Amino acid sequence: MSGTPELIARLWARFQPLAVQRVGAVGEYVRAGTEGSDAMYEAARQAAHDLVGSLGSYGHPEGSVLAARLEELLGDRPGAMSAAARSEAQTLVASLEQEVGR
Repeated sequence: MSGTPELIARLWARFQPLAVQRVGAVGEYVRAGTEGSDAMYEAARQAAHDLVGSLGSYGHPEGSVLAARLEELLGDRPGAMSAAARSEAQTLVASLEQEVGR
């Protein structure tokens, strides 16, 4: 199993652009605020959900935790975030951008 870290690093290099895209989808919806469309919401919700499952697998467990919190904040319907939740979400998106940029 000595090659495992190298394998994970190679897989991460292939997955990273998709992770960046997914964080971007969440960030776009959060920045849109109440102007975000239902389609933006669905894309953000799905992206956050996908990030929860994948970031830990690619050696970024903290990113998985951040994405899980974002998924919680998004709630079950568009526009459900309070101003405080949206502010927290913006902070989480910034942290995730840093995490997936590594």
